[in-house]
Amino acid sequence: MWLARDLVGGRWAQIGATVRVRDGVVWGKDFTAVIPHREGYPLIAIAQTTRDFGLNPSYSPHPNIRLGRPGGCETCQELWAKVTPYASADEVQDAFAFDLSCIGATLRRCSGMSQIMPGAARLIQEDSKSYNQGRQPALPRSPAMIRAFGRDAENTAIAKVVRVGHEQSTVTMDRIELVDYQVIEVLKGTFTTPALHATFYPNATTETPDLRQHVIVFGSGNDNVDFSVLLTDSNLQEVRRGLAEDAVDIPRRR
Repeated sequence: MWLARDLVGGRWAQIGATVRVRDGVVWGKDFTAVIPHREGYPLIAIAQTTRDFGLNPSYSPHPNIRLGRPGGCETCQELWAKVTPYASADEVQDAFAFDLSCIGATLRRCSGMSQIMPGAARLIQEDSKSYNQGRQPALPRSPAMIRAFGRDAENTAIAKVVRVGHEQSTVTMDRIELVDYQVIEVLKGTFTTPALHATFYPNATTETPDLRQHVIVFGSGNDNVDFSVLLTDSNLQEVRRGLAEDAVDIPRRR
């Protein structure tokens, strides 16, 4: 049966799609395509809506879209794109712009992920080029990013800086900043102790707070602090907006 199919030009492919509707509005969608490369191995293309991304020390400059090319498969290619419901129209278009014309083509058979997900492949290439050329900006504490911190963190709290110290790494010889916080009010999640600790390697993506400052801290688990921003009315407002965004009833896909 497989030989007969191949002889007449047929090729296998798997396509799956899910749409989530809330109050008559499309709130989330997933799309997956598994397509054979012209040499036989699979090309896996995935686009999904997710409620948040989770905190990461190398935080993305894009608050509402993430892209990736997993490298663990030696006999396949994969490209995935994930967006939150608050992504811009252009970001959603880049994530879900699939070109499946190569599935049934005779002369233009599927040969790579950029052929199937052109928008996502272009964006990930632009980001990689900027990073390699040193044009990636320092992590901004913009309103959009602070809102994303509130959305993506497992634990968020208002805290006071009670100690700031430093030491030198015995391995890399880099300066390490040590910060202790006292929790004043938990905004999200559960910190098991009112005393929190953070260790920072100062760089373009971290800012060490000053002693006695009141800050908003964000953690990815346990009682660790991954990021902090100065407590201001505007920053707190953005964090609360992020908490509201994380309350949407769609799955987490990290």
